[in-house]
Amino acid sequence: MRDPLVFPVLAFAGGIVLNLTAGIALIESCTAAVAFAALAVAARYARDQSPLTGVLVCLAMLAAGCAWSAFRSPGPDPVIDFSEGEELVLAGCVADLPQIRAGRHQFVLELEPGARVRVTLLEPRPNLGYGQRLELHAALRHPSSFHNPGAFDYRAYLARRAIFWTATARIGAPVNQLPGDCGNPVLRAIYGWKSAALARIDRFFPTDTYRAGMLRALLLGDDSALQAVWIEHFRRTGTYHALVISGAHVSVLVLVLLFLLRITPLSMLACTAVSACVAWLYALAAGGESPVTRSALGLTLVLATRFFFRRARILNILALTAFVFLVFDPRQILEPSFQLTFSSVAAIGAFVIPLCEASTGHVLLAARSLSWNVPGASLHRIAAAWRVEMQMLAATAQALFRVPAGVALRGVAFCARAAVLMADTVLTTATIQLALALPMIVYFHRVSLSGLSANVFVSLPLTAAVPFGFLALLTGWPPLAWAAGTLLDWSRGAAAWHAGWEPNWRTPDPPLWLASLFLAFLLASALGLRRGAKWTLIPACAGVAVSLALVIHPFPPALVPGHLELSAIDVGQGESLFLATPAGRTLLLDAGGFPSWRPGAAAQLRFDHGEDVVSPYLWTRGLRRLDAVALSHAHDDHAQGLLAVIENFRPREIWVSRATSGPVWDRVERHARLYQTQIRRLQAGDQFQFGGAALAVLSPPPDYQPAETAHNNDSLVIQLSYGQRTFLLTGDIENQMEQRMIAHMGPLRADVLKVAHHGSRTSTSGELLDMLRPSFAVISAGLHNRYGLPHATVVDRLASRRIQTLRTDTDGLVTVRTDGYRIRTESNRAVQSKPALWDVP
Repeated sequence: MRDPLVFPVLAFAGGIVLNLTAGIALIESCTAAVAFAALAVAARYARDQSPLTGVLVCLAMLAAGCAWSAFRSPGPDPVIDFSEGEELVLAGCVADLPQIRAGRHQFVLELEPGARVRVTLLEPRPNLGYGQRLELHAALRHPSSFHNPGAFDYRAYLARRAIFWTATARIGAPVNQLPGDCGNPVLRAIYGWKSAALARIDRFFPTDTYRAGMLRALLLGDDSALQAVWIEHFRRTGTYHALVISGAHVSVLVLVLLFLLRITPLSMLACTAVSACVAWLYALAAGGESPVTRSALGLTLVLATRFFFRRARILNILALTAFVFLVFDPRQILEPSFQLTFSSVAAIGAFVIPLCEASTGHVLLAARSLSWNVPGASLHRIAAAWRVEMQMLAATAQALFRVPAGVALRGVAFCARAAVLMADTVLTTATIQLALALPMIVYFHRVSLSGLSANVFVSLPLTAAVPFGFLALLTGWPPLAWAAGTLLDWSRGAAAWHAGWEPNWRTPDPPLWLASLFLAFLLASALGLRRGAKWTLIPACAGVAVSLALVIHPFPPALVPGHLELSAIDVGQGESLFLATPAGRTLLLDAGGFPSWRPGAAAQLRFDHGEDVVSPYLWTRGLRRLDAVALSHAHDDHAQGLLAVIENFRPREIWVSRATSGPVWDRVERHARLYQTQIRRLQAGDQFQFGGAALAVLSPPPDYQPAETAHNNDSLVIQLSYGQRTFLLTGDIENQMEQRMIAHMGPLRADVLKVAHHGSRTSTSGELLDMLRPSFAVISAGLHNRYGLPHATVVDRLASRRIQTLRTDTDGLVTVRTDGYRIRTESNRAVQSKPALWDVP
């Protein structure tokens, strides 16, 4: 077998996934691993090369992966006794290179080994660096995630990096440097060089923030200066991977370095050793993130095989690299970056290399042999045929242009190599696009039509900018930096041009059976290609095409026919409600956002509740379109996410109250008109049927006079009735508007009440509850929010009336459904039982 490590390592990885999803005990896994290993040894000696031996080895590796994952399961988190938001004195070592984002200093402080806190200083402090011992006063919190299906588990992401708390130091809070240094001396030197390199980039482009910010990210992995508007075109065209530090950057750096070293007197051993060391140093300078360290290890193995004059089999090296990282940290198999990295390289080894060897490889061999004194009979018949064609073309060029024969041969060979390079680039891009289609849909819900062309015309300039940028950093020569900046501008223009005609399709999660079928056909295609078995290759390729088309094809959304549904999505300290009617009509009321007291938070984090929280949940439900979206009132914590929701789901209508106005609404209105969404203004007294449910608007009244700025009482209050059951959605109305509703709307009933204003004590009066007499109450609030919501008086008020309360801060996503008679509730608890393959970052 040419790649003997591939299937055993795949089995080992499968065992890890099996343990993480099924939770098989350590003793059971170890017993199975030993038993299968003994059977494999017995089969090897009994039947020599029997296929049974390979099967038993894979089963032993499967059980070993399961056992290793159980053995390496993380222990309990470190504990600090504090109340959420309590200000403490923290002392520790700065464990990374501090960054300034939106005027705030951010860094990781290691309190003790394995216990770190991510610190944010609300005002930048000069001269902060890696390895300093600091003492500071900061408000400490546990990191939290949004507990919805399809949500990114931010808490687990930090915990895998030994970060268990976040801390914010207020303006003017003491930050003192303690005597002495800490940390690793090698890392201190590397980070010192990185700081100097970042400063040099800023000096190259003192007024061009785009070039400076992009080069900082492209060369050194510092994305603190990136702006969302710069990278949106790269995201839409599927070329964002070229901007972040990845294996391609390490490869380009090592190849350029090898080229420079080969013209020096150094030996092959010295060149190989220096290149491998530089790859590892660069990986550490880029932050030591997994993608670059995997690339550094893979390149080290490739260089080692080249040094020992062995052919580097990419799939074997890939399998060995994956095995090393999985042994070090089994849970990283669930990270998208791990899956994307190894899937793309595996696609190159399984598809690109065999296809190139069977096609363009013959052309390249013929071009190289033009200058050799080699008889055509020693070449493959296809390469020999190409050689004859090139010789005839060179003879024609010699006659037409009257140039020497050697010049004509070299010119034809150069043109052939350039054509092969372009063809191989297109083939590689197309293959990687195909191999990554499923994870791109699962993790990012994107299908890029322009990706094939964009990856050629965007990635090539970005790749070329890497050596120019590094040479500029090493030499300090501004023309080299200008060349790198010009290449960045070219790539930006190419991305913008492709984004101009890219439809920006967003695809919901495919069914698990269909995703598995696509992967099975892809694996069968790779095996058929490598074995040259056309009888399996052609049906497998057809299966890949059909299953991919089905993955992209819309499926019916996951709705319950004949039921009225209200789902409160966990968006933190904001609000977003999803409603589905008995006839299958869909409505999203609000889409979350950062509260108005944090106006710079969205820009600082490059985080959008609509794109990063609400849309992923809707995609897990299989939704491509929404019938309508509604905005209760124009406060940021309700409206910020609507821009992304309108773009992603193209609703037919947007409902707002007649009192809605202000700059927040102006942005939403412009976006709605851009995507041809009809604006419908509602007020108290409006009634109509919506998908089998009766909808009535209770507030604001026609004579309500809004203030110049948005106010809670501007809120749209909607009553939905189906059969004998009624849902009341109250926005953020306060006591004043509640009393007006009680006085003017007459007796009201509600079986399910969406509690107003996140459970604030200025709303949900006892008088209103006594009139409505709800059986269930739904509160949307953020975990440990700074407002202390829901207020204890409101919670007690609900409990004293025996109203079952569902809260997004403690229950995550909460859902209430009714068939018109019975009411059922569901919640997505904050503590998950077992992680699913696609739910963990």
